Amino acid sequence: MACLPYVSRLTRSLVLAERERPYVSAYRVQGHAPLSICVRHILPNIAPVVLAQATINFGCALMDLAGLSFLGLGVPPLTPDWGRMVFDGQTAIQHGYPLSAVLCALIVLTVVAFNVGDRHGS
Repeated sequence: MACLPYVSRLTRSLVLAERERPYVSAYRVQGHAPLSICVRHILPNIAPVVLAQATINFGCALMDLAGLSFLGLGVPPLTPDWGRMVFDGQTAIQHGYPLSAVLCALIVLTVVAFNVGDRHGS
């Protein structure tokens, strides 16, 4: 939720820049309704940027949630969560069972997959 104001500001600035483009003025002159111009023309033009930012923010949110859960500030103890699982598995790592360390790699791999996948998808 902390990234919501950033995405809102980004969306607002993109809409303000897009509405000054000549094609929007042409649609206004032709008599199209403002809602129609927004839904059919402006939103499809800003969607790729907003979606790209959302995927980057997902990676940040996942890392934040895992970190808070690792510290005990996230979900309740019996709720499954990656950060909580890493916290519970650290004693297994200390006793020579490194399979619990795979969970850390999965968290990193998921964040990287979202960020790299975004760059190749757009």
